[in-house]
Amino acid sequence: EVHNIFAPNAITPNADGKNDVFNVIGTGLDEDNFKMLIFNRWGELIFETSDYSEGWDATYMGNLVVMGVYVWKVVGYDINGDLYEYVGSVAVVK
Repeated sequence: EVHNIFAPNAITPNADGKNDVFNVIGTGLDEDNFKMLIFNRWGELIFETSDYSEGWDATYMGNLVVMGVYVWKVVGYDINGDLYEYVGSVAVVK
């Protein structure tokens, strides 16, 4: 395996410039073949991006989400062309 994924388990979107945005970073990833999805507790897709550098700012439809745990999924290809998929959760704390 040529890749690793690192993701915070909590974010605090209070606009203090620290830990405001959820970003997944990794090593050995093909940044042009990347997708990140965020789901609420009902499994509803509330955020999606194919831009490796774009993070989730804990908003949905322009509003800050309620405190709680959200599921994230990252899928793409590594630098060897192998498919990867990771799933985790992130707590939004205010």
